[in-house]
Amino acid sequence: MQAVTALHRKALIRLMKGPLARKARVKQREKSYGPEVDAALRIIAESLDWLCAERLTPNLVWTAKHLAAHGELETTPELLERWGRSVSPRSGDA
Repeated sequence: MQAVTALHRKALIRLMKGPLARKARVKQREKSYGPEVDAALRIIAESLDWLCAERLTPNLVWTAKHLAAHGELETTPELLERWGRSVSPRSGDA
């Protein structure tokens, strides 16, 4: 087991003796956005046929602007700026 998991022998013994279930969170995470963002994301995701998050995130700003131009979505500059910050370019992309 040490070779496969790269864990120390004593750590493996503790894990084998303990419960296998995950512990529940003591404090739940708070939402970091409001209902207007949730509604906008729902419209964008539906228009893109519910893409996965990895493919949806880089296309948020472009799709929001496109839908706003066609009257399907109302956006604010703050919302677009926030989504623009959340998209970080990948190291391999040029």
